Amino acid sequence: MNLTKLNVENNLKFKMCFLEKMNLTLRINFCIFTTISKLDKKMLKINTRNKIIIFISFFATLTAIGAYLKIPLPHIPITLQTFFVIMSGNLLGFKFGFISQLLYLTVGLLGIPVFAYGGGPGYIFQPTFGYLLGYPFCAFTIGMLLKLFFAKFEIMNISKVKAFLLFFVSDITGLIVIFIFGLAYLYINLKLGLYFRLDQLASANVDWDDALTTAVMIFIPIDFVKAFISPKIKKILNIEFLSSV
Repeated sequence: MNLTKLNVENNLKFKMCFLEKMNLTLRINFCIFTTISKLDKKMLKINTRNKIIIFISFFATLTAIGAYLKIPLPHIPITLQTFFVIMSGNLLGFKFGFISQLLYLTVGLLGIPVFAYGGGPGYIFQPTFGYLLGYPFCAFTIGMLLKLFFAKFEIMNISKVKAFLLFFVSDITGLIVIFIFGLAYLYINLKLGLYFRLDQLASANVDWDDALTTAVMIFIPIDFVKAFISPKIKKILNIEFLSSV
């Protein structure tokens, strides 16, 4: 009888010891899991931040490269810059698209020749500087409109045609922002005679009507094509993570 009682007590002690060890193991595993989860979240934030910095710098660089891919005209050169500005709004969203173009402007005004006719603080006297000034606001407008559009419509249920139209309308609106800045600045600059005789101006006899005709008759059709192509490029690249950050 005493032997049986002793065996029962030993079994109970063994089970209690086993349960304590299991509890301790579970606590240790939980602590390890929590630590790993926190590290994963930190690493994810670091990786996302690094990607953001890379893409912001990348689009600022593309905009700079686009300044040299140009067709010179008497008053306003045709460049690929606006295409990269549109794409920054499409891919990076309103905040990071804005920052990428603001970075481009800052680098140019600091003296690095990333604009179509050089760089430096004196570039603000160029008649076409208003177009450059509109770049950050163009990217911001496009990114914000896309965010509002896709918040209103169910993104999973939206058709390809409707998605294309949303991007197209947003891109066109962003281009209108550039034209508002550009033409207003151009008008004030030419009427007040603030410009210097730089490479951009072969003659001091610049006529506002000619500049306006050039902008409307040449740039609007070309930018219309850019706005038409950019959603297709966005679909091919299929980069979503930044525009949703």
